Amino acid sequence: MEEGKFWHISDFHYDPLLKVEKRSCVLDVKSILPWGSEYCDSNLQLVKSALDAMKRIESQPDFILWTGDTALHYWKEGSVGTKEEIVDIVTVLSEMMNEAFPDVPVISSLGNHDYVPDNQLPAAVNEIYTNISNVWNRLGWFDGEISKRESFRQYGYYTVRLSSGLVATALNTNFYYLGNKVYESLPDDPGQQFAMLEDLLQFARTNSTKVLISAHVPFGVGAKGDYIHMYKKYNEQFVSLVREYHDVIIGLFFGHEHNAAVKVLFDEDDKEVVSVAYLCPSITPWRYIAPDGVESPYHNPSVLLYEYDGNQIMDYTQYYFDLREANAGKKNVTWSYLLRLTEAFGVRDASPPSMQKVAESIRDDKKLSEYLQSYYCKKDVESCDDDCRAGLSCAIFEVSQTGAKACVAAITSKGQHLRFDLTLLWITALLYIAYCG
Repeated sequence: MEEGKFWHISDFHYDPLLKVEKRSCVLDVKSILPWGSEYCDSNLQLVKSALDAMKRIESQPDFILWTGDTALHYWKEGSVGTKEEIVDIVTVLSEMMNEAFPDVPVISSLGNHDYVPDNQLPAAVNEIYTNISNVWNRLGWFDGEISKRESFRQYGYYTVRLSSGLVATALNTNFYYLGNKVYESLPDDPGQQFAMLEDLLQFARTNSTKVLISAHVPFGVGAKGDYIHMYKKYNEQFVSLVREYHDVIIGLFFGHEHNAAVKVLFDEDDKEVVSVAYLCPSITPWRYIAPDGVESPYHNPSVLLYEYDGNQIMDYTQYYFDLREANAGKKNVTWSYLLRLTEAFGVRDASPPSMQKVAESIRDDKKLSEYLQSYYCKKDVESCDDDCRAGLSCAIFEVSQTGAKACVAAITSKGQHLRFDLTLLWITALLYIAYCG
């Protein structure tokens, strides 16, 4: 296959009534600035600027991955979404995407907020799936094939074969999300999605084809290494499938976390990385505030442009929009280059062996600052102590909550021992100077 490029964009969280009702705001924001607020979801100007920037930077990608959460967070007390509004928001942004990239295939997933009630996406025909499938079919995203439209209408997932020969599947991993109470009884295979995926991967292996897997909710643990995204049972099933068929999977692409992150999946012997997951940062600048008042760190809107050769991911370039500078009225603020994976981390490509080196360099604090820039989508980043480094690193390496807890404990314990040794060395030096100097 020839080399090509594709965009990955995620988590628009578009709030069409932001200036009037501020339904998505986590704080009582007095006024909405021209580019929105870091405590609220995206306004139309920010959404449009992202699509305009993508078109300016690379107008003819091979395809676009869009990994869900297009609708807003209904955060304001008493604020509740409707099925009609969810469909309207997805429709408006889908038409904007199609207008910006009229001849480009779009592989699009639903996120946990693209449903009412949020998180509760079922493996069954419903009004939201049906209406969105009609929109995407009208835009040509199902290639006019009834089977793809019907798959999405019934289960919220579908698969396409691209002109390059690559097969791309947009999964509905919202079935497996911990917040989805529809499947808290843990039935074996909601929507027969695991069976479909295994059949697809086996077909790819038999026919020497590569598969790209995209979805909204990722496997593994969250950014601090202290929570898991999926129910344990489904997380293990997903990881097992990826390990078994890693040779035909070109990469895994998710959204949901709002930060640019990677996850490396080791073989059963835990010796070498066999597959890599890439998490797309969000367009929304929305910052979560925990019940105890602790705020998630500020991050900028960002998108990723990937390069691939048909057999593997070669590289990606990250672009970002400095929201604070734009809202401060600084002139000529636009979507700008942030970093290129191979240059920032000193690797030759984005293959599993190279990404293992990237992960190890982050864990060992050699490339932690570069990862923080990418993760928070900004040039200037705050310091990251052992707890911070442990959380980020263990989210990269570990796929289970048990493994993540052990990983965090090991890194923070090592840091504590190092600080103790340095303190002891400093005291010894002072005593030597006092008595022998």
